[in-house]
Amino acid sequence: MERVLRINRPLIIQCSRELKEEAIDTLMREIYEIGERAGVDTLEVELYKEIGSEIFFPSTNCAVNTYNTPEWIQIFESQGFACSKTTLCFEMNLGEFSGSNAHQQINIRKHALNNEEDKKLYYNLWSLSNECPYDFGNNDYWYSNVFGWPRVWYSEIAHILDRDDYILFAEKNGEAVGFIHWWPNVYPSLIKGGRRAIFVREHLVQELLDTVEEGKIFKIIVTKKAKNDKNLIERALINEALELMRNKYRFKRCQIGNIPTGEDKTLSFMQEKSGRKVHEMCLMRMRMRK
Repeated sequence: MERVLRINRPLIIQCSRELKEEAIDTLMREIYEIGERAGVDTLEVELYKEIGSEIFFPSTNCAVNTYNTPEWIQIFESQGFACSKTTLCFEMNLGEFSGSNAHQQINIRKHALNNEEDKKLYYNLWSLSNECPYDFGNNDYWYSNVFGWPRVWYSEIAHILDRDDYILFAEKNGEAVGFIHWWPNVYPSLIKGGRRAIFVREHLVQELLDTVEEGKIFKIIVTKKAKNDKNLIERALINEALELMRNKYRFKRCQIGNIPTGEDKTLSFMQEKSGRKVHEMCLMRMRMRK
């Protein structure tokens, strides 16, 4: 297996040009030295190439609403990195969204909260797709990553982020063939009111969710076995998730992220439903020198 060091959200606090150049040199040297110590084969960093919306969800342990400026693409290219994959993020105005009943052969159901079988199903479907970047096996750390939240920020608001509506399974002929995972955007409340605004007790969660105006779909998975029906399954999942956000949660907007360029049918569906491209991400990689 390839050993990869993943760098999330490189950021530099505003400073003079001289300090900035020195900071970039130091950052690049440190990244490479960490990669050498870790014995990795490849360095990898995900960067925004284009930014067209204010809605940002944090990644891993990153600070809320953090993002790189597009100039970082050229900075990393100058250090030997090259873009290996580009993904797009679309934004939907849910007031303009019109659902469809054209997917009756696909059954969509919510995941059952605290159901161990559904947790296993989530990972099995991800592992059986082309989208899983890890060899999960029986790795307890990654198993807890979605449902246990052993990370800064997430672990303290698991009761907000792990709810039955947020994961929807797709079934065809009684067999699970994919799922979609989304979250409500609670981070504007955090920015406005500080930690106490979102670190609330269970009985206050609904009150918090009533203030949320947008959601984000960040994972759409279809198994390789169902690849001939991939477009149909994805449309059914997206349709159901958007209807849920609009009708139950009264959201105004939704972002659908991590859509690879080349997924022409999915991109066409976004455009059919009045979606507009707002972000473009580039996964940049560089092989370590041996």
